[in-house]
Amino acid sequence: MMHRVDRETLRRAPPSPLAPRAPSITAPTSPPATDDAALLARATRLLADELGRTPAAIIALVDHALARFPGAREVAIHAHPDDLALLGSAAALAARHALDGTPVLVPAPTFTRGGCRIVSAGGELDARVETRVLRALAAGEVV
Repeated sequence: MMHRVDRETLRRAPPSPLAPRAPSITAPTSPPATDDAALLARATRLLADELGRTPAAIIALVDHALARFPGAREVAIHAHPDDLALLGSAAALAARHALDGTPVLVPAPTFTRGGCRIVSAGGELDARVETRVLRALAAGEVV
């Protein structure tokens, strides 16, 4: 669940050392304005700090995301290496989600902890922290 946060709170938050290094595949193609970039970095840091308090949240996120891919083939789960360690075995994930084959767990050290990207033969779902923050900003969930 995404909470509403006012822009002034985000502006006062310290800059994020976890700011995105590369644009999201779902991000706008033009670079954000300076204020928007700073807002994105601060929102990302606040969310990453919150996720850091509950690192097992990655399990619920991956379970929720994989539920959108029943019977999927050639599934790859990209996540921070520390988050992948919490997910358990690929075989257990495949069994729990009735996947057609064992997913490949792909370490993505540049991802902020608490996010993932799932790619299958049938599509992909980008649930990286930065992408989720951008979606919240675009939807007006951060005012």
